[in-house]
Amino acid sequence: MFTSSTQFWYTDGSRTDSVTGSGIYGLRLNRSYCFPWGKFSTFFQTEIFAILQCAYENTRRAYENKRILIFSDSHTALKALSSLKVASRLVAECLDALFALASLNDVILIWVPGASGHLWQ
Repeated sequence: MFTSSTQFWYTDGSRTDSVTGSGIYGLRLNRSYCFPWGKFSTFFQTEIFAILQCAYENTRRAYENKRILIFSDSHTALKALSSLKVASRLVAECLDALFALASLNDVILIWVPGASGHLWQ
């Protein structure tokens, strides 16, 4: 159930031949943040970094007792975050940030198919 304390966040990573980056968007806040990465990161890194920055932003806002829904179109990133084996420092940092946020809130990561035209409110 969605209440007025539910926070909706969307994350995305991107890679082209010449540039990479990550972004997050808070629906209720109507705020977006972009994080350029340069040329040498992988698509996977940009997706994990977006989720990490989302966790940091919610922690920075000092949320407590909120339901925080984080939507990602990266099945691979979400699978890495739910794996029993962590093989990446970035994934470990992201997990730490998510666990810290979840110690005070109900944090749910949700896969949404990319470019599917879903509208969430």
